[in-house]
Amino acid sequence: ILPTPSSAFDNKISDLLNSTHSLSLFLLIEEEPWINFTLLVINTSLFLTRWFYRTFNKRIERFPWEGFKKLMIVLAAVHPWTGSILLFTALYHGYLATGGFVLYSGSLVFIGVFAQFIVYLLGKYVVAMKKKWRPIHKGLMIVTWALFLFHIFAPYSIWIPIL
Repeated sequence: ILPTPSSAFDNKISDLLNSTHSLSLFLLIEEEPWINFTLLVINTSLFLTRWFYRTFNKRIERFPWEGFKKLMIVLAAVHPWTGSILLFTALYHGYLATGGFVLYSGSLVFIGVFAQFIVYLLGKYVVAMKKKWRPIHKGLMIVTWALFLFHIFAPYSIWIPIL
């Protein structure tokens, strides 16, 4: 079916390609962290584009602001969806990476994303939080990125099995 493999890596790929279930699992394990990273970048982009627009709108004269406004509208529309997807894919990634439920550095990133989700829900449904939730949400974004970098550079520095 496939060409003769020339290395051990090619042998592994060949075996995976001949098994549909293994291939899908392999692709999930290999690509899923990049999906989480992309979702985190998309969610952060909303804050960054709004900050850039508010900071430089009056200072930069020849910048295509109309296209930039459309980008902000698109990011604002997808932000709740990508944030919700990130919540579930981060949990799934942790489960795949550890083989169960383990408190490790990735769990801290998940807790940061979950905290942002809780703050969003409080801001949306609790009257006292209506005008206060956005700065907290933004602050938690910075904390989440710090935890993400910690997770990238020291993924197994914390390892406490739960289940």
